[in-house]
Amino acid sequence: MDTFAGTAFYYDRFRPNLPEELVTRLVAAAGRDSLAHSLLDIGTGTGKVLEEFLPYFKDIVAIEPSPKMLELAKRRLIPQMQPDTSMFFLDGSAEVAQFPPNWSASLVLACRSFHWLEQPLMLTRLNDIVESRGVIAIVSDKSLWAEENVWMAEVRAMVQSYLGSDLRMKSDVFSPPVESFKDVLEHSAFSSLETFTSPVSRTWSAKQILGYLYSTSIAPIQAFGDKHEDFERTILDKLHHMMPNDKFPEQNEYSVLIARRPLS
Repeated sequence: MDTFAGTAFYYDRFRPNLPEELVTRLVAAAGRDSLAHSLLDIGTGTGKVLEEFLPYFKDIVAIEPSPKMLELAKRRLIPQMQPDTSMFFLDGSAEVAQFPPNWSASLVLACRSFHWLEQPLMLTRLNDIVESRGVIAIVSDKSLWAEENVWMAEVRAMVQSYLGSDLRMKSDVFSPPVESFKDVLEHSAFSSLETFTSPVSRTWSAKQILGYLYSTSIAPIQAFGDKHEDFERTILDKLHHMMPNDKFPEQNEYSVLIARRPLS
């Protein structure tokens, strides 16, 4: 089943990009010393994150299980590819993906995607794919669902009023469990770990908040059925009264886990 069915348009428009300094740091962590190095992007989505890495890699494999998202990723990325760039798109689950023959990755990027994977199985596969000195970068920011501010609390309550009070904001999906990621990695070939955080400040408009909601697996537009227009009017009116200037501040941070094989 496509967990994000119906969300691709909103995902493409309303999910935040990575800050430039974080991209630079991840590239440096991979020890990239030439444009020949290769990148594996797991959970490419609509290509917004991968787009930031195009200037640094000439050999890229992008995996995305949602056909609609992968279609949008191709539209976004292919026009930006340089003539000497090789990009291979894989439609399906990363755990069983068929990589190009003899292909290897110097950087594996899993941005907002590692929690969806069968992690031990994926790490076993990556042991055959990642170069001897390659790295895995697991990147997560806190979901807007998990924000502890007044305006987001109101948004959550309103979504629940339409979709049911038992709506579950699953911690394994919306607040990625970095510690359990560490546990899995420590029992894999990639047990040499480094962590860091990268703070980010954002300002949302009411329409951007609504678009973000529709980009999630918990509150896609189809979940509201024939009530979605009423929901939109109600939430936009509520947010306007909360912030007449239409500026909703958010303080977030990216949590980054870098995993390597131990030096022998």
